[in-house]
Amino acid sequence: MALTTGQLAEGLKQSAIMSAEEIADLRNRSGMTDDNASAETLAKLLVKQGRLTRFQASLAYSGKAKNLLMGSYVKVAWGRSTKRVTNA
Repeated sequence: MALTTGQLAEGLKQSAIMSAEEIADLRNRSGMTDDNASAETLAKLLVKQGRLTRFQASLAYSGKAKNLLMGSYVKVAWGRSTKRVTNA
């Protein structure tokens, strides 16, 4: 079953990758709602804007956004975890 944009956004928020405000702002500026855009479209937009890596978007789109954190570090690719999260 495919994620909705709301589910993808919630996963990113819960994983501390993005704040609720950042997600809401992005969705508002792009005119995205659960009715007119897919989670895939949102994930691609986040990659295009440099907010997520392709790896992160793929994991989040698979419903595994919680796996993006490793302690206080955010995984940016397999085998690398170099971005420290300050609010985790």
